[in-house]
Amino acid sequence: MKSENPLSRTLTSETKNYFLLGLAGTAAGFLFFSAPLRHPGAVGGIFLEARSEFPLAKDSPHRVRKNVSVQLSLPELLARAALVKDTERPTVLYSKNPDEPIPIASLTKLMTALLVKKLVSPEVMVEIRAEDTKAAPYKLNLEPGESILVKDLLKGMLIASANDAALALARHAGGSIGRFVELMNDEAKKLKMKNTAFQNPVGFDDPGHFSTASDLALLVEEFMRHPDLMGMVGQKEALFYSVDGARSHRLISTNKLLANARVLGIKTGYTNEAKGNIIILVGEEKYFFIFLGSEEREADAERLMTWM
Repeated sequence: MKSENPLSRTLTSETKNYFLLGLAGTAAGFLFFSAPLRHPGAVGGIFLEARSEFPLAKDSPHRVRKNVSVQLSLPELLARAALVKDTERPTVLYSKNPDEPIPIASLTKLMTALLVKKLVSPEVMVEIRAEDTKAAPYKLNLEPGESILVKDLLKGMLIASANDAALALARHAGGSIGRFVELMNDEAKKLKMKNTAFQNPVGFDDPGHFSTASDLALLVEEFMRHPDLMGMVGQKEALFYSVDGARSHRLISTNKLLANARVLGIKTGYTNEAKGNIIILVGEEKYFFIFLGSEEREADAERLMTWM
């Protein structure tokens, strides 16, 4: 009978152990990349640990337990709240104070756009009234008596964050601003936005006007189901004319991060009370990022994009 080489047996056993250690490391990596990275309110780090057991050798009854750990150092964010979500799976990859009610400024216009589209055809003509023009910048400087198509007002509101466009759309679609706001709140309930309340279609500061990062994630997911609206929020600039062709309106996006090829949209917002808010969709990774209440919204977004 052929005798077994002890050295060969030892090498085979050690090779198996190295192989299994490699599998354990791979499993730890899988846990990291596939599991939700929830860490509400934290900016220090995430600690993940995976344990694996395997025999020391083929003929050994003993088993060894190995701990495989990963320490993730999170970037410092100035935002009061933030959330990153995978668009293809219901997976939250990062969150900070996701359920804290916060003023959302012009992120409000995402809901305004959804509701306008639901109520009015994009080819309908809207005649601008004096009451529509009584808004602070950003504005398109619409003129009373000017007629503009709904789809062009939507572009003005979503690309340039024009407040006069938002008021004209809400007044026309709802019959009045008050009625339109009621419908906004009804729509929020349908989307299960449980910690959200609207007082106007623009995002003006008001104690009763707020949302959370978690609720806004639900709004973004609904918004992304509308390719025409998504096409608007991804444009850096645009141009449209009044129906009679007498007036032109050039639009420049308020979203500076569109200069980054990875960013495909979506919307910015700022007021004195809300501070800087931004939602961005990152294309290759198919994640969207939400930041609320930041003094440096673009810097926060870039820090977290780099970290992800």
